[in-house]
Amino acid sequence: MDQRKYEIDQALKVIKAQSAADVCFIMDCTESMGAYIAAAKNSINILTKTLTALFKIPPRLAFIGYRDVSDGANKLIRMNFTTDVGTFQKVLGNIAVFGGGDECEDVFGGIQAVAALQW
Repeated sequence: MDQRKYEIDQALKVIKAQSAADVCFIMDCTESMGAYIAAAKNSINILTKTLTALFKIPPRLAFIGYRDVSDGANKLIRMNFTTDVGTFQKVLGNIAVFGGGDECEDVFGGIQAVAALQW
C-alpha cells in the first residue's frame, strides 16, 4: 500500500510539473496599430498574470511582432520563450510601432517565426 501511494504521489508531481503553458503572442507592429497597441499590450499583461496565477508556475512566454515586408531587417521582432514574466513584460512595453506603408504586412513571416520557436 505504501508503494502504491508513493507511485501515485510521484505521478502527481510529474503531472503538476507539466501543467504549464507555452504561449506565444503574435502581433502586427506597424504604425496602423498605433491606436490599438497599448490595449493589446495591456491585454497580454493581464493574460500573462492570469496564466501565472492559474498554473502556479510561470508560463513560458514568447512574442513575435511583424511589420511590412518592405521594412527589411526590422520587419520581425522575436522574443524567444522565457519564464521570466518581468523581462517579458519589459520587452513587450518597449515595442514600438512603425512602418506600415503601402506594402503588405509580413504575416506569413510572423507565422514562420512562431513555428521556428522551441516549443
